[in-house]
Amino acid sequence: MTSTAAPAPSQPAPSGAGEVPGWLPLAAVGTTLLLWASAFVAIRHLGQDFSAGPLSLGRLLVGAAVLGVVAHAEVAVGKVPATSATVYPTPALVTL
Repeated sequence: MTSTAAPAPSQPAPSGAGEVPGWLPLAAVGTTLLLWASAFVAIRHLGQDFSAGPLSLGRLLVGAAVLGVVAHAEVAVGKVPATSATVYPTPALVTL
């Protein structure tokens, strides 16, 4: 009788970019909760001085600026392919 099972690999799979450290998702959740809670405090404080329109615009501009910094860092580190970097030479403008 013949076996149809695949042979065992001779070498273990290389540890690479596909693996995520176990603490990273917890750190992401913690950071998100902290920033979200801080936003509520800031909105409550600034809500006394600004109406809803300027407050919404400010939140949008802060979010676009943070996203622009992250996008610029991705291009600078090389996580984004060079073709994307040439199509979008200034990632901060793309977020606006």
